[in-house]
Amino acid sequence: MSAHCVTCTCDRVTDLVASLRAATLQRSFLILPGDRVRENAAASLLNRKTSTLEKWRYTDERLPYCKDRAGRVTYALRDIAAFILGDDPEKVG
Repeated sequence: MSAHCVTCTCDRVTDLVASLRAATLQRSFLILPGDRVRENAAASLLNRKTSTLEKWRYTDERLPYCKDRAGRVTYALRDIAAFILGDDPEKVG
C-alpha cells in the first residue's frame, strides 16, 4: 500500500469519527475523554446489540476496547470508524 493510501485511510477515518461524534451526541450518549464511548453507544453506532459486542470481546476481539476503573467497557470512536470502514484499527492509529 502506498503512503497516499494510508493518508486516504486516515482522512476517511477522521471524517467518519466526526460523523460518529455528531451521531453520538444526537442520540444523547456521552462522549468520554479520549473520544471514547460506552458499550451501549458503540452498539448503537454499529447498529448491533450490546450482547454482540460482548461476544466479540470474548471470541475474536475484532473491535479494540478498554475497561475503565469501574469495569465499564469503552470503545474509541477512531476504532469504531476503522471497523466500519473495514480497516484494521491497529494500523490506522
